[in-house]
Amino acid sequence: MNLAEYENGGHALYADFAEAVAAILQAAIAEQDDLRLQNIQRRAKSAVSLRAKLAKAAAAADAAIGDFAKDVSGCRLIFYTNGDVSRFGHSRILRENFAVDYERSKIHYPDSKEDGAEFFISENWVVTLSDARCALPEYRRFAGLRCEIQVQTILDHAWAEMAHDTIYKPMTDVGFGGAKVEAMRKRLRKVMQEFLQPAGYAFDKIASDYALLRDGKAIFDADALGAIRACADRTASTTPSRSSRTTFCPITTTISRPLLKSSTPYRTRSPAHPRCPMSRTWRSVASILGPKARQ
Repeated sequence: MNLAEYENGGHALYADFAEAVAAILQAAIAEQDDLRLQNIQRRAKSAVSLRAKLAKAAAAADAAIGDFAKDVSGCRLIFYTNGDVSRFGHSRILRENFAVDYERSKIHYPDSKEDGAEFFISENWVVTLSDARCALPEYRRFAGLRCEIQVQTILDHAWAEMAHDTIYKPMTDVGFGGAKVEAMRKRLRKVMQEFLQPAGYAFDKIASDYALLRDGKAIFDADALGAIRACADRTASTTPSRSSRTTFCPITTTISRPLLKSSTPYRTRSPAHPRCPMSRTWRSVASILGPKARQ
């Protein structure tokens, strides 16, 4: 599909595709008790934006839009905490419901030496519908279409929305204000470094502490101590006592390490694939995972 075809009905097709992807994600996430989704946004890129992107890529007027734009359809999953984003990445929701294009997917994390625009934090997954789903009549017309799924916390989403027009798409045609734009860039960078990233880690620690208290209350409600006292054989009490010790006296929590390093302006590993080291700004998921990406 080229730009002219997109303007003549293609936009509606991609908008319907974004709605379909959002509905699939909504249903899959609803089945996971540990994923707290705040919102799903969806959209099809405007013809005006596509025309500008085509010009920037120096593409021919009749070029296929999918060759120079991977986000013609887009969905953004907005979660409450970094932990929610990590749990989504560890789930099999994407792989079970879509075919993931790892070559075009990117994980964005900033480096302290980068400018403000590179403080964008997001996991961007490019997907198509699976062959099995495309075989169904209601999805057949979406075969071959790509959608970019962005996964962010609500804090990172707020920053991205503020930065989109002031940094990613600054005013370049007015002929003045360059120094002002640069000052705004630095202020946005400061907001992310000094406020939003530490706040994100603090939210994770609060959520982790609450989970520990909730699990501890469940043990008390089950009268674990009463069960121990009632045991005629002391070996039978091993499991409850160990469970209580693990719940009430953990050596560490999954959030304690990043909380202590909250001054670090970027994460060094991908939440979805914790064994994969991250370089600054972004790396292609396929370049990180190699052949294992398709498993």
